[in-house]
Amino acid sequence: MSIDYQLIGQRVREYRCRQHLRQDALAWDAEISVSYLSCIENGVKQASLGSIVRIAGALNVSVESLLFGDMAYDDDFQELYAVLNGCGETEQAIIMDAVLGTAVAVKRSLRTNGIT
Repeated sequence: MSIDYQLIGQRVREYRCRQHLRQDALAWDAEISVSYLSCIENGVKQASLGSIVRIAGALNVSVESLLFGDMAYDDDFQELYAVLNGCGETEQAIIMDAVLGTAVAVKRSLRTNGIT
């Protein structure tokens, strides 16, 4: 799955407008410049992960909602989220490394075997 930075920018603008926030107020709360926020919202620049996290915090929305929108997650994702939520920071990092490593290995194996 590729990251659609244009959609992220649109979501940032939508959440900001729903809350009747001006760009300067959101930028201040997210500790970024107004021009950078404007570029993110207009899809001119790709927001860094740190900026996305700060913007989500300033908007009081989840990072997931900025990245993926308000789509409903299936039961498996909810279960994984619950497991990760119950873990400490170190445990989460280890689990995420394992999940990402497994995903890469599965994709590589499927491509090698001509399945995808």
